[in-house]
Amino acid sequence: MPDDAASEIPQPAWEGKFDEEGLPHGQGTMKYPPPPTKEEEDEELPGDTFQGTFEHGKRHGKGKYTWGVSGAVYEGDYCENKKNGSGKISFPNKSFYEGQWVDDKMEGQGLYVYGNGDMYLGSFSAGKRHGQGSYHFKAMVCQLVGEWSEGGFVRGRWIMKDGSMFYGSFQKQVTPAEGAYYFSTSRWCQKGKFKDGKWIPDTEPMFAQVEKLDELVPSSSGEPAPVPAQ
Repeated sequence: MPDDAASEIPQPAWEGKFDEEGLPHGQGTMKYPPPPTKEEEDEELPGDTFQGTFEHGKRHGKGKYTWGVSGAVYEGDYCENKKNGSGKISFPNKSFYEGQWVDDKMEGQGLYVYGNGDMYLGSFSAGKRHGQGSYHFKAMVCQLVGEWSEGGFVRGRWIMKDGSMFYGSFQKQVTPAEGAYYFSTSRWCQKGKFKDGKWIPDTEPMFAQVEKLDELVPSSSGEPAPVPAQ
């Protein structure tokens, strides 16, 4: 009975060569069975497909994996069945990530372009924005440049379209907190904080260049933070 039941379970279909143990090995195409439907009358869903290199039964080397249901596509490096190395994953909503991978997660340097046109370029860790990076908001035409942790922006520069800039700490993902503000029209610099979305000054404004922000708010490393190119 168990053998009969197991034989009814759909199995992946390999089109390519096999090793001495009968495992897929070398270049070929693996077609995976579709996911089970909830009801008998439901339309059958498409299965996943991998085109590339297998090594003794595992995806290893260059390959292209297409998810039948979601429509996502990954092209790049594999090691021991997981995305490892360099690769690009694209989604139907036109968002994509291109960069480094470790064990199926975004890890290292990469570029993520979102469906709404936003863009992040920088460091990733365990699938999240982590380390130094810049995020460009397409709709608001502004960007965040600095340090990220666990997906949220924690310290750096918020650069506006008109050249105005806030430099300091952030909380709740991307909410500015305490630091200094440079007003491009008046060329004033001022220390203060954001509260409920409003700028609350701590000092009188001073006429200065944007580099003054580094003196008003020293970087966490103790070194002046570089002014990003405009």
